[in-house]
Formats: sequence, structure tokens, C-alpha cells
Amino acid sequence: SGLLNRFGCAAYALAMVGDRIDTYFGMACNAGAFGVLVLSGETTLEVADAAPKQPHLICDSIEVLGELIAQSHKE
Repeated sequence: SGLLNRFGCAAYALAMVGDRIDTYFGMACNAGAFGVLVLSGETTLEVADAAPKQPHLICDSIEVLGELIAQSHKE
């Protein structure tokens, strides 16, 4: 909440990005943030598909996420 107050953001306007569905995505859910799972680390797509709570977005890598963000600013 300190970070949210510091930048004047609402939790839903933030994205939490990580490679472990059990920790990073769990924290995103708890914070009310947008959860992004990158598959370049610990979690596989099979593990993600079997998780009880699904990430909002799954990317092959942080590089792919960056490309998606760049494309969204062009539109």
C-alpha cells in the first residue's frame, strides 16, 4: 500500500510480473493487481493450466511482455 500511495495508483492499475505462479501470482491476487506469468523461469504452461487461480496474462518471456506493452501504446 505504501507504493500505491507513493505513486497515487489503484491496485488494479498495477501489474505484478513473475515466473512462479504460487508466489508472484498469489501476491498479485492478494493485492488486487493484474497478474502476469512469464514462462521463462520456474513455472511451465502445464503447471499454470492446472492452477486453481489463473493469471490474467501468460507470456513466454519478459521480452514478449515488453513487446505487447509497446504494441498497446501504438494503437
